[in-house]
Amino acid sequence: MSTPIKPELGETPQGGVRLEPGLRERWGRQRMGRVRVPITIRNSDDLAAVRRNLISEEQVRSLTVEGFVDTGANFLCLPKSMVQRLGLVYRETLLVRTANGPVNRNLFVGAEVGIQGRSLPSAVMEIDEDMPPLIGVLVLEMLDFVVDPGGERLIPNPEHGGDWMADIY
Repeated sequence: MSTPIKPELGETPQGGVRLEPGLRERWGRQRMGRVRVPITIRNSDDLAAVRRNLISEEQVRSLTVEGFVDTGANFLCLPKSMVQRLGLVYRETLLVRTANGPVNRNLFVGAEVGIQGRSLPSAVMEIDEDMPPLIGVLVLEMLDFVVDPGGERLIPNPEHGGDWMADIY
């Protein structure tokens, strides 16, 4: 069963969606696409072991991959094989909403996520193997990045002059 279109928007005779007056102008005509960025994920327990001189930096389990920025996702999401390669620690299984309905997904801890020179610890949600790594809004908020959809890029929050700033209020 399809979701009905809001009556105030309606449909065009060709089957397309009729936008409310002025919406196309407010959105602009600029093409918007997917935002992909390099992301480095490292095992935070390994990093702690380096700080205690128990292992060398070369022994830290780490991956650098291209991630898709997904503002519809909360967490950093990685395929199971990447979670296993990083040696992350299972925390719990959560019920999550997806485009295909609710599913159970495993949540892991013990990762440090790095983008454009900024890094912090992050939980990681396991996703299906055929999905690309997804960078969710919690990561964006932690690292103080915003999406520039027209430029198809991730940028430091311009409200903070490009500086990395955290909120504590």
